[in-house]
Amino acid sequence: MNRRGMVEAASCALMIVAVSGCVSGRQSKEAPRIIQLESEFGTLEFHGTAQLTDRGYDYEVHANIGVTFHPEAQTNRTSSIDLRYCELVATVYRKLGVPANVLFRDRQNVSIHLNEANETKQLPPLVFHVDRSAATRATHVGLGLSDGHLAWPIPVELKEPHPQ
Repeated sequence: MNRRGMVEAASCALMIVAVSGCVSGRQSKEAPRIIQLESEFGTLEFHGTAQLTDRGYDYEVHANIGVTFHPEAQTNRTSSIDLRYCELVATVYRKLGVPANVLFRDRQNVSIHLNEANETKQLPPLVFHVDRSAATRATHVGLGLSDGHLAWPIPVELKEPHPQ
């Protein structure tokens, strides 16, 4: 396909996406917000981004996450990790020592094996949806990974702070 054909195809695809967004009521109210996920928790270091789109009735989160394994870390110390899922959770924190109240959870299965120090792998592209009502009531909205036994929360807040 020549350059003109590619430009025409891309324009057509954009029009289809715009029209289908209007018809389904899924058009964004504002531009997507990009959040950097550069952080770490115990034996996992996180790289990547989360793109949040306000769709009016819910938020859509596109997560692009890479992980690096650090088996020497003290928290969640293990010689290997078999990640089974990534989840987006909206919670309300209570007082110290009382478990958080989970308002909403969206889980996506993954299959990532890490067993070498400093080994880095990319998770598949993930898309989550969180109900607007739950996100509004939550004191925290975030992502986390698990092998089914241990949890690795990604210590980056996804909920936009509201002015007081």
